Amino acid sequence: MKRIDNKACFAARRARYCKSLGKTNRANFLLFLCFLLLAACFSPWAGDEENATVTINLGPGAAVNRARTGFSADNIPAEALSIKVNLINKANGNEIPANIVNNNGQLSATAQVPPAVYDIVVDGFVNDWPYARGVEEAFPVTAAGSNNATVTMERLEDAIVLSVNKGTLLDLTPGFATYSLPATTVSVMDFRDTASSLPLTASFTGDFQGTLPATVSKVYPGTELNITPDQSLSAGTYPGNLQISDGTTVYAELGLNFTVYPFDIAGLQAAINGAPNGSVIELPGDLAFSTSAPSITVNKEITLSVPSGGNVILDRPAAMTSSGFIIENGGKLTLEGNPSGTLTVSSEFIDSAYQPLFLVNDGGELVLKAGVEITNQHLPGATNYGNSAVDVSKGIFTMTGGEISGFRRNGAVSISNGGNFDMSGGSIFNCSNNSNAGGGVRVINGMFTMSDSAEITGNQSNGRGGGVFVAAAGTFIMEDGVISGNQAAVASSGNGGGVFVATGGSFSKTGGTIFGNDAVSDSNRVENNAGNTPPLGHAVYVAGTPVRFKDTTAGPGLSGNLNSGNDTNWD
Repeated sequence: MKRIDNKACFAARRARYCKSLGKTNRANFLLFLCFLLLAACFSPWAGDEENATVTINLGPGAAVNRARTGFSADNIPAEALSIKVNLINKANGNEIPANIVNNNGQLSATAQVPPAVYDIVVDGFVNDWPYARGVEEAFPVTAAGSNNATVTMERLEDAIVLSVNKGTLLDLTPGFATYSLPATTVSVMDFRDTASSLPLTASFTGDFQGTLPATVSKVYPGTELNITPDQSLSAGTYPGNLQISDGTTVYAELGLNFTVYPFDIAGLQAAINGAPNGSVIELPGDLAFSTSAPSITVNKEITLSVPSGGNVILDRPAAMTSSGFIIENGGKLTLEGNPSGTLTVSSEFIDSAYQPLFLVNDGGELVLKAGVEITNQHLPGATNYGNSAVDVSKGIFTMTGGEISGFRRNGAVSISNGGNFDMSGGSIFNCSNNSNAGGGVRVINGMFTMSDSAEITGNQSNGRGGGVFVAAAGTFIMEDGVISGNQAAVASSGNGGGVFVATGGSFSKTGGTIFGNDAVSDSNRVENNAGNTPPLGHAVYVAGTPVRFKDTTAGPGLSGNLNSGNDTNWD
């Protein structure tokens, strides 16, 4: 018989019990942790404290308190002051901006912040100049409270605010040496207490003469001072200093530079380079491009205009083959006339070596407005007549008015490489494409939208699309306007007197009128070439299937074209 070791047996049973107990304790501990986590997740105190809403009342019209001197509030209009409200946590210094709300002139601000004690700081600016401040110190924000505060701003001091060119404190708009420089406007805003203030006096000192009003009365939003330079300035930069005082105290000073450029193409380029973004440069007289300054490059927002009653011509002569204007990425060139003055940009193309008059590159934009004429002169002995008026490659061309005429190669406007042409006004007429397709507008891998009062009339193509040619992922949307009197003029291939849509292009017509167009080789008005010989389409010709022309115009939107057939619309 085997002898049983009682001591060993007890030890073994104890070990198994302890092992079992350890497993049980660990399991219970894990269950306990899960319980704590679940309790934490569903506890109303779980996570970060909930944000509380704070409302700050700023008073009617962002009123500015004058109680220190016994006067009532300024009641400055809400739109006059730029308001910024911040809540600063007194415990950790964190700064939280509030959102401004304007409810019919009653300004307030709201913010979502964790419950804590805050300093509420309200700052008011005029043209980005600090004008007033209000502070509510140690404001307690609670989760359950209403948290409504009222903060009244007080002026930082007796304030005089100056602004130039809508607040741009930079060099004044450039002028030209041979022209009477336009007056420059400086706004003076006087917020002093009228009962104790003297009339303001404006004085200007500098290297050129100017005229200013003798006094400035207290007025809001501001008195305009016109600084009129002398008419006989030579090219150069003229520093000046504008000072506003009441004869005793100098309230404000503003250093200004007035830059005068030579009146030639090189001077115009220098003026564009030196002008603040968004400047309007008024051209005093005619200018001619030259081979020594071949192109004007625009890489900022600039407007070229003419004086009231003045007609100005910018001419690219036959000796110059490069583009007149190149609009680069970030550039926006706007051309505009006025009711009594016309800006004409002309060219003298001779042959196909000539570049487009306006070249709009990727990221650039050209805007043509009323009172502008872009034209090409036909010189004796010319062949192919150069290039288009506007070439848009990935850029944007917007035409709201004006005229484009006389261009004899590649049409008036050429859109490619994802470019965009939006024509809502003005006219393109008497242009042609002697090389092949698109007398008025040629769209290849781009977008052309025609609307409102836009007109494409009297153009010609020695092939396809007398008015408009669309191909290779190009899109033409006609919302309104007129396409009339255009011609596809070659007997063997003259298709689409009004519009030609090649394979890969698309044309959607939702408004406007196409009439009086002619395609020499065709006999009907609207046609798709599938199964038809010879090809047809005086108004619109669609080459390829499926048909990519849709006309949803109510009424005879395509009537009156030569040899027109019935009123069939193609979907």
